[in-house]
Amino acid sequence: GATCIDCHQNLVHKEVAETDLNESRKQGKMVIKPEKKSKDEDEDEE
Repeated sequence: GATCIDCHQNLVHKEVAETDLNESRKQGKMVIKPEKKSKDEDEDEE
C-alpha cells in the first residue's frame, strides 16, 4: 500500500521533512519523522 516516494524520500526536487512510513500507515495520516540532532548540537547540550 506504499508508494515509491514513501520509502525513497528526497531523491529529487527540494528537500522536505521525511515521513515515518510505519507510523503514517498505523495512524492513517502522514506523520513526520522527528528531526535528528547533529553531533554539534548534542555536544552543545552537555
